[in-house]
Amino acid sequence: MQLRLVRFAYFGDATIGILYGPGVSAFTLELPWAANHSDKSCIPTGEYKLKPYDSPTKGPVLSVEEVPGRTEIEIHAGNYPHDTHGCILVGYRYTCLQTGSQVLESHAALDAILATLSEQEDHTLSVEDFAERASDAIKGGGGS
Repeated sequence: MQLRLVRFAYFGDATIGILYGPGVSAFTLELPWAANHSDKSCIPTGEYKLKPYDSPTKGPVLSVEEVPGRTEIEIHAGNYPHDTHGCILVGYRYTCLQTGSQVLESHAALDAILATLSEQEDHTLSVEDFAERASDAIKGGGGS
C-alpha cells in the first residue's frame, strides 16, 4: 500500500501535514526542517519503505526505512513536538496555538492506520511539501 504525507503548514515548533492512502487519513506533526539533523528535523521529502514494527519502547509503530542520514525513524503516537524525537506523529485532529502545536487522538489514529496495513504486503511512504508542489505547478503553468 502507498501512503502519502503532504506537509501543508509550517510553524516555528512544528510542521503539520496529512497522511492518506486507501482507508487511511490522519494529520501528522513533525519537527520543522533543520537540515535533516537527527532529533531536530523532519525527514527529507522522498520515497521510503514502511514496515510495521513492534518498538520496545512505543509498542506497535511503522518503521520508515532508508531515510538518508537517519536511523530509527518511525510513525508513532504522541501529541507535541518534543514527543517526535525526529519521527512522525499522527492524530485525527491538530491545533496550533500560542502555546504550541499538537496532534490529538494520536493513539486512535495510529491504531487505525496499523489495522489497515497488512504485514505481508509491501508499503511505501511518499513525503511531499505542498509549497514545493504548488510552486512547481505555477512554474509549469498550472499542470499537475
